Amino acid sequence: MSRRPRARDSRPRGGAKPSGAPPGARAPQVAASGVPATHPAMIAAFVVAAACVLVTVSFKLYETDFWHHLLVGRVIWERHAIPTTQMWSWPTYGAPEANSAWAFRALVWPFWSAGGVPGLFVWRWITTLAAFALLCATARRMGARGFAPLVGLVVCALIYRLRSQIRPETLVAVPMALELLILEARRRGGADRSVWLIPIAWIWANTHISYYLGFFLIGVYLVEDVLSGRRVGARRLAWMALGAAAISFANPFGARALWQPFEFALHRNDIMYRTITELKPVDWRRYVHTALPGSWAGGPRWCSGARPCGRWTGWRSCCARRSPRSRSRPSGSSASMRSSPRRS
Repeated sequence: MSRRPRARDSRPRGGAKPSGAPPGARAPQVAASGVPATHPAMIAAFVVAAACVLVTVSFKLYETDFWHHLLVGRVIWERHAIPTTQMWSWPTYGAPEANSAWAFRALVWPFWSAGGVPGLFVWRWITTLAAFALLCATARRMGARGFAPLVGLVVCALIYRLRSQIRPETLVAVPMALELLILEARRRGGADRSVWLIPIAWIWANTHISYYLGFFLIGVYLVEDVLSGRRVGARRLAWMALGAAAISFANPFGARALWQPFEFALHRNDIMYRTITELKPVDWRRYVHTALPGSWAGGPRWCSGARPCGRWTGWRSCCARRSPRSRSRPSGSSASMRSSPRRS
């Protein structure tokens, strides 16, 4: 009595290849996706992280520079004109002035006029939340879909708080984060919105002398395009950089405002410039009681939870998706909180 052969299941099991796969081909694996932004747990995490960031920057205003910022802002609103001469001190009264932060001063004055000190706190909250929300969107665009990136943002807020006084960089943080989001989304294959880099450069040049950092970011992504062989994208980005450079001259002070950061760098040893804290060497003692030492020393390892693998396993590994080599597919947030020490 002959036995009939048993029908085999055509579905691949485990890591087996499908029957129609060519020799040497790997079995198709589906990488575990992270927690979607609309998931209730992720929404709750967003709210908690935002609250932590707000609490971090809600402390006493101790710098006195903002009184000058408010004075210039009030003059701009009262005279409906941007002062181009020195009106604030007798030694240089009437001399030409290059005020690269005039837009910040004009924007911050209504907050003080309407609410006083609480109004200035609202300014801090709005600008900080906007900057960190854009950075969170950038991290998710890069593949950080778990809860660990939110922990990283809160840790960064503990470092950022030192610069959260009423100063122009609170406003600059927003276009900088937006520029990062545009460049990274473009690099990841998303829509190319690099044309928006031109108005961002205009806003930056009229807000703070750190406008050159925007061109540095563009240059980094431009070099990456060239090295990766994306000639069309590199050419387009180069044209956007030229447009951004041209529109930066559209400010009330022209080239004098754009020359300021280089003037500071060339004359940083002058007696007057020695009193400017930003031009002095970094005083690391100011950061001892912040989250900076922990983020450098144990933060990435604590966040990643990865085993030693002979290479850096920092924020990228803690935010990366689980390796496709894994046979089992984790569910929920565990897929984005853990990272495999092996490359897929």
